[in-house]
Amino acid sequence: MCPLEALRPDNRAKTRSSELISGVTRKRFWLAAIIGLTILFLTLKQADLKRLGESIAEINLIWGAVAVLASALSYLCIAGVLYHLLRGMGHALSFSSSFKI
Repeated sequence: MCPLEALRPDNRAKTRSSELISGVTRKRFWLAAIIGLTILFLTLKQADLKRLGESIAEINLIWGAVAVLASALSYLCIAGVLYHLLRGMGHALSFSSSFKI
């Protein structure tokens, strides 16, 4: 049991608080989604997609594959660090949960 467990409010306050957080999280998600889609739309509107396609066709396949693999490896390393930090703090999460964070 956590030493701070005694300081926690009763379950009714916890339920009310989690409902409030859930509503705020939902609003934040929709705001972020609207802003993200607006930025994507404006970017695609101004982009020269034909030139982008030509540039992608010129990419050396070996260097392109190395860049994709390096990106994937960096995500795995970040997830590994997070996994060990959370385990050190006493949170028993699986590596896949740490990766999803």
